[in-house]
Amino acid sequence: ASSVGEAVFAPGSFSAHLAEVRPALAAFGAAFIWLVFAEYLFNTDRASRRSWLGRLEARLARVARPRVWSLVTAGTGVLLTSVLVGVDAGWSPSTLLPVVLGGTIGIGAYLGSKRIAAWALRSTDGTDTASIGTGSGAWRIHAYASTVVFERGLVVFMLFEILDGVYSLSGSGVLGGDGLGALEQAAVAIAAIGVGAVFLARLTSRLDEASGLKRLRYLKAGAAYVLGILAVLLWTSLLVPIPGVVVGWFGSVVIGLALATSLPWGAWWRRARRSLPG
Repeated sequence: ASSVGEAVFAPGSFSAHLAEVRPALAAFGAAFIWLVFAEYLFNTDRASRRSWLGRLEARLARVARPRVWSLVTAGTGVLLTSVLVGVDAGWSPSTLLPVVLGGTIGIGAYLGSKRIAAWALRSTDGTDTASIGTGSGAWRIHAYASTVVFERGLVVFMLFEILDGVYSLSGSGVLGGDGLGALEQAAVAIAAIGVGAVFLARLTSRLDEASGLKRLRYLKAGAAYVLGILAVLLWTSLLVPIPGVVVGWFGSVVIGLALATSLPWGAWWRRARRSLPG
């Protein structure tokens, strides 16, 4: 509660406190988000799909024990980053320990979230999964929804964190000084996020109705790779500053490429040639 109040009414103080825990926060977010990306990379649900990036992606999607591979790659990322941070900081415990603990807790938080989700979606009698969310066990669906909200919210928060939004807002005068002026800006920001979330929900529901996501077959892959790149950027930011232009545009570039490769250019070209006279 004090952190929320400080973020709204004293953004300058909040920025300073956030800077103190940023290494642990970035390590936590990188490990968690990488595991979310690994669900797609190693195809943990064994869904049938067409590979976006060719044979390598297809091979990774068919590996045995995909969940083990997810944990191994996340652990490797945490270990490698910790070693590099330790070397850079002369193995200072005050610098190294937050990175190690942050990454470890990120993996633990992901496993805990998935355990809660699996438990919430498990039918009470083991057979009728359609009954989940109805009757006396209706509250279980809300437990599952909370894991989804936590996962999505963490991704959004870490994206804004690596964009350095808190520091720039509090340091450049956009929010003004510590005071009530920040409350108005926070309300505008919350309203904008709310409108964007509603628009996105309506857009995706219409895409589902029109089978648009099935036609744009690589759009899901692009969204997954955005998460993978975000995790790598978070790990990298522990070692070197990330240019703002990279952070600001990587998602748009990846999604744009996924959209462009999903469009039926060949079919359009053949149709255009048939329509030409002669």
